[in-house]
Amino acid sequence: MGFTPTASNYSEWVNNWMVFDAVTSPDTDTSGAGGTQADAFISVGVNSRFVGTGFLETGQTSTSEDSNGTDVFAAGEQAYVFIRNSDTPDENAEWLLYTSSVDNSWEFPQAEGGQSQFPATWYVSEADQAIWGAVNGTVTGGGPHTDTSTDFVLRTHTFVPEPSSFFLLFIGLGASLTRRSRSLA
Repeated sequence: MGFTPTASNYSEWVNNWMVFDAVTSPDTDTSGAGGTQADAFISVGVNSRFVGTGFLETGQTSTSEDSNGTDVFAAGEQAYVFIRNSDTPDENAEWLLYTSSVDNSWEFPQAEGGQSQFPATWYVSEADQAIWGAVNGTVTGGGPHTDTSTDFVLRTHTFVPEPSSFFLLFIGLGASLTRRSRSLA
């Protein structure tokens, strides 16, 4: 199979990410049923959901205009949802990566028969594992968090510079202040 994202290899996620379908704002995707339905966020009362359609082709590729058309999604490969506001894991980035570890409907099927396969359906309610962030009231993924509530469906986590970075900055700042004070004397 392909790349498997973990909390320890997050710096490699974006470079190894294969897009089956995506939503952006605004999204003009017309790869839905009959080529007329754009991917979108739909609000229903207090609930909101993303609806998008991409079909799995016989060559295990996606029909979505958001995919590059050449990424191959192998039969049995795990599907993930990756939500982010930045491609760079820095202190201003908020990321969430989740999947279902027990539901095999979150694995790509084998496309057969020379026709596009029915679209896969990945429900957030079936997700039980956040690689980064939190899903369905359970914090299972990496990243700092201070809110201990369990009243949420999805929660992004941010990146905090490592303490060693702060330590190096402190040493560098101290060294420059020492040099500056010596040159003033």
